[in-house]
Amino acid sequence: MALSEVVPVLEADAHTDWDRVDLAGLRAHPMDMARLVSEIAVTETKRPEGLATFRRLVLVHAAQLASDNHWTVETSKLESGMELRLPVTILPWSPASRDLASSD
Repeated sequence: MALSEVVPVLEADAHTDWDRVDLAGLRAHPMDMARLVSEIAVTETKRPEGLATFRRLVLVHAAQLASDNHWTVETSKLESGMELRLPVTILPWSPASRDLASSD
């Protein structure tokens, strides 16, 4: 299940025990994915359809994230690929900010 799907499911369940939800793990997931992409050793094979495929995948993932009102998603087409930006604001009422406040 995608991260953007997990939080709405948890929020919709009145019985969600936020003290037992691994918010740190949920927040770490995008960083883990970024490290996976940026620190992996890759052998590149240029394919004529590769850039178009990559751009489509970025747009599909951006649309999935944008379907959750917790995310603002911005994409830009670059000459050599795509840029996907996820500006993040932790609001005072969010479970994430409650977790951060208790970590001091």
